[in-house]
Amino acid sequence: MALMCVVTGGVVAEPELKPLELRITDHQAGIEEFKRLGVSLESVEIHRKGSPRKQGWTTLIGNVPCVDIVPLKNGLYTSISTAQIPVAQYDAIRVRFQHLDGVLHSGQNPDLTAESTTVLVPIDMLSLISPALVLDLYVESQTDHAPNKYVVKVKEIRVES
Repeated sequence: MALMCVVTGGVVAEPELKPLELRITDHQAGIEEFKRLGVSLESVEIHRKGSPRKQGWTTLIGNVPCVDIVPLKNGLYTSISTAQIPVAQYDAIRVRFQHLDGVLHSGQNPDLTAESTTVLVPIDMLSLISPALVLDLYVESQTDHAPNKYVVKVKEIRVES
């Protein structure tokens, strides 16, 4: 993570940092067909408000190990990381999936894909006490088009405090 410094009267001051917890949960749609569904993320990035859309991204976490999202229903979540980020305002989160691995209750291995995405989410680190970013995933069945085909998507990303 790159740190930005402010120069004041010849003194370099580092920005104030605050922890931002990252959590994964499952929205339940489609997951009931799975015995296990492991998801690993390539990265989760946050975008500083006011920066050009192609710039201003800070990686919160990279190469998240595989997390089984099947037990993460009914409000349950797992914490995957806590990142120290500069206290500022942010306006978007980018999630990139790396690997999926699942087993259906039938014992079959499904054809799995994921949709990496960018979601506009206002995050004001100035006003939040102990913020958590919740990645709410869901599984969409594509079995109407091909047998045992599923897509993992981000249903929503929300900030909890």
